[in-house]
Amino acid sequence: MIFKQYCIILGGVLLTTSNINVVASQTPEVSGPAFKIQVGEVRKTKRLRNGEEIIREETRVDDKTVKVTRSNGCNTTHTTEDRYAPNLSWEKCNDSRKWHSGEVTKFEREGSLWPFKVGNKVKYNYTRANAEGQRFTGTKMSCEVAATETVNVPAGEFDTYRIDCKYPWMKQSFWYAPSVDRNVKFERDHKKRGKTQSVLAEIIQ
Repeated sequence: MIFKQYCIILGGVLLTTSNINVVASQTPEVSGPAFKIQVGEVRKTKRLRNGEEIIREETRVDDKTVKVTRSNGCNTTHTTEDRYAPNLSWEKCNDSRKWHSGEVTKFEREGSLWPFKVGNKVKYNYTRANAEGQRFTGTKMSCEVAATETVNVPAGEFDTYRIDCKYPWMKQSFWYAPSVDRNVKFERDHKKRGKTQSVLAEIIQ
């Protein structure tokens, strides 16, 4: 790629280029399904979440559900139809007294991100309930395939799609690498809980 050649030729002169870890890439179009993991298959990775090591295990439970468990105690389930849709359920996933655990009882989707292409958008309108039984309808979320970028994380360099998602209370960005069918980088900016970054450190299985 032109950028990489430029850095090699001028790396000894422009020392600041060594600090750049996100550049434009020519990531190819990616078709579905949203989750390529098979029923019964288990995937395990090591990630660094704000510097803390987290072991993340992903299991395809059945045709409709993927379960994700983390060594920090947070467990979630996801629809196999859409990797970036609202979590179907979550347990012990934040420090909110009321919303550390809960579930989505219904959601509607307008648009689609697949096949991945810059500019593709999707909107969700869903109902969520917390562990105390409180229910909220009309929660909105939207996502967009914003760009193709090459990122450097501890696990290596990957050509990715950047997916930006917005909730009323936070923004999230995911860097999805087709070559390993995983998000290799994640950033969240929550209005109350601040910023979080998670990067792929190692693919265990």
